Amino acid sequence: GGGGGGMRCVLTLHDVAEMPASMIDGTYLETLERVWARVLGIGGSAAVEAEITLRRTLAVLVAAARPLNAAELSELCGASGSGRGQDPLLTESLLGALSLLFASRAGRSGAAINQDDAFIEPLHKTVFDFLLDSSRSGVFAVDLTEGHAALSSSAARLLSMMFSDENNRGGGDDGNAGRGGGERMFNDDDAAADLATGAQYALQHGVHHLTSALRELRKPSTQRLLASKSSSPLLPQQPLPPLSTTAAAVSAAVE
Repeated sequence: GGGGGGMRCVLTLHDVAEMPASMIDGTYLETLERVWARVLGIGGSAAVEAEITLRRTLAVLVAAARPLNAAELSELCGASGSGRGQDPLLTESLLGALSLLFASRAGRSGAAINQDDAFIEPLHKTVFDFLLDSSRSGVFAVDLTEGHAALSSSAARLLSMMFSDENNRGGGDDGNAGRGGGERMFNDDDAAADLATGAQYALQHGVHHLTSALRELRKPSTQRLLASKSSSPLLPQQPLPPLSTTAAAVSAAVE
């Protein structure tokens, strides 16, 4: 649909169930084309990082061992080597842009997914089937290896932070030595809750994602894909901008 006050088309499970396969694929492609057009519209190097973020978010949603809520998704979607999770506002903006493909368990498709405790699930199982089949989704296909790698990397980061905080809080004879770092990490109750939520997932599923990523990387098909995938098929390779600049640009583009 267009901008302004126009009505927004909302898919339902019944709609998808009644569609022939070719129409389902066409609907998903049209939705992703609109999302990508908005992301590419950011322009410049910010568009490169925006597309990477969008692809990583989709890959994590597909690879996750169970449906994630928004807080978990933010904590588990951090860029490799960033030392932190994804900006929750950025996650909310991306989920809003993808709301014709994903719905919260407590809500409905097309509605904003902004409750941290509402699990994010595909509108229909065919969404994951479509995203994982490059013959159907083309340039929008999800890299399952990337999803497992992002989840295992984030799990390691979260567990390291959790154990580091425990050590900082427990050190010294009076129990206070070394607390500075731990207290700074948990001086925000909401941030502490999000971290605890992500760490719980990491404890349960981190090893699964690590072994899955390694298994996928050993496949000849994955190695051929990595060898040919030097840059995005939709964007020229450019230097990446600061994370804060990207977060602001993506949020503005997809809202």
